[in-house]
Amino acid sequence: MRKWLIYTGIFIALGYFVSKRENLIEYVESDEIFSGVLEVLSPITSVFDRVENIVVGTVEKIVCSFDDIYQKYASYFGIDWKLIKAVVLQESNENSEAVGDNGKAIGLMQLWSYHWGAHTRDEMFDPETNIEAGTKFLSYLVKKWGVSVGVQMFNTGEQGYLNGVRATNYLNGVLENLTGLA
Repeated sequence: MRKWLIYTGIFIALGYFVSKRENLIEYVESDEIFSGVLEVLSPITSVFDRVENIVVGTVEKIVCSFDDIYQKYASYFGIDWKLIKAVVLQESNENSEAVGDNGKAIGLMQLWSYHWGAHTRDEMFDPETNIEAGTKFLSYLVKKWGVSVGVQMFNTGEQGYLNGVRATNYLNGVLENLTGLA
């Protein structure tokens, strides 16, 4: 998982340099001293074009990669995939390495150890494993209590909600995320 973050950082850095390429070429073209440099830069520009295509394609795959997982487990557990994504956006803003302030809630869906089942803490940082376990729990709550109460219970815990703890700000955030996905 950490390799994924390193690769993402490399692609972002490459994307930054690719975006600055045009400024460099404009500067070189405007200065007579560097006019001969353009001949040297043309093969480099070609490389930048290829790198740009790779970076853009890879970033698109990274950005969209969780949607496929949401849809897979939404179908499996019978719940709207956009609700799963809205919860993930509220919980971790799609940061698979997220750890809650208390150190107990981890991953995309900020799951506590009692949601992990047979999985280890390290496995819960894997997006697919985390989304599967979180969707299973969210689906159970939504089917049993409805969307409004089920989403709040996902945040407070079932027992917390039954003991009077409410998470209306959390629910409003999830609903706002859901509206943005429509």
